[in-house]
Amino acid sequence: MGVNNVTLLKLAQKHLGQGGRLFNRYCNSSGAWCCAFVTYMFHEGNDSPLFYGGKKVVYCPTAIKWASANLAQIPPYLALPMDIVFFDWNLNGVPNHIGFIRERKSCTEVYTIEGNTSGGIVAQKTRPTKYIQGIYRPHFKASYDISKPLVIDGYYGYSSIAMTQKALGCGVDGILGKATVKALQKWAGVAQDGSWGVKTSKAIQKKLGVTQDGYFGENSVKALQRWASNKVHPQRTKGDKIADTAKKYIGKIPYILGGHDITKGVDCTGFIQEIYRLNGIKLDNKLSDWGKSIGTDLSKAKRGDIVTFKNKKTGKICHHAIYDGNGYCIHACNPKRGIIRSTVKAVGQPVEGIRRRWK
Repeated sequence: MGVNNVTLLKLAQKHLGQGGRLFNRYCNSSGAWCCAFVTYMFHEGNDSPLFYGGKKVVYCPTAIKWASANLAQIPPYLALPMDIVFFDWNLNGVPNHIGFIRERKSCTEVYTIEGNTSGGIVAQKTRPTKYIQGIYRPHFKASYDISKPLVIDGYYGYSSIAMTQKALGCGVDGILGKATVKALQKWAGVAQDGSWGVKTSKAIQKKLGVTQDGYFGENSVKALQRWASNKVHPQRTKGDKIADTAKKYIGKIPYILGGHDITKGVDCTGFIQEIYRLNGIKLDNKLSDWGKSIGTDLSKAKRGDIVTFKNKKTGKICHHAIYDGNGYCIHACNPKRGIIRSTVKAVGQPVEGIRRRWK
């Protein structure tokens, strides 16, 4: 392949203010030349195979048919320089203009560079997204680094794409192509057509737990970056450290921990207090000091949270444990069994609440 997308943009900008004679002559055409300009730029940049299979095309409906079959369609906010953008000024489903994305701006506007505009020249424009029929990503060679966690900046560049691919378990090349979009759609539970439209955005936003507005703006990108980065490079939280500290005492019997002697009876409270103390958090004997309950849904619990149980007959709190993830907890059981790891269900009492005292 030839130049990368940023270099190709600089090459296109050298034609600013130029009329259409060069582009029409190159494509052996006449009349409207916006599509001829796009064709010419890929050929001039020695990247002709990236658009229309290396052939020359001058008709927007023909070009978008090829793009929709071969390239991934993406939301405006995810656009990168030299993504191909089709416009439908009449909003009738038939594209009548084409250009390149120059820079993303917002969910409702993009910066472009186009041919046959502003009186018949190559010009840079600001366009409202309501006229965009589709933005398609050519398969430019990507430069990326997924050896370390992402910077969560809301910019969905090549490293973010590659990290997402790694997290999804698909081929890692940094190219946001149909295969990657389909993998995201499968993960989000939506139809897998390789086009990232409003329905796909909402499905991914729902999966990420962010506002489902269909735009997939900065906050959504940050959530996707955070998910992918944490999936590839798991970050240890304070809760993880608390749970891992508790794990060190599994099987200890009899034990004396911070003055709490299990041989004198079940001391689930003392066990939790000492594990938290070892992690720099002091808990007194009042349950209110252990954090406000976030409910009883274990899907919302994180490792290191405190799970409190209530007696199914009296309704009074009767036991405490440290949550260890995936439905398991670590707790002081009895003098014969010591510290054990069991499922929350195996405790045999209903969950009264899940409390988080760490940050």
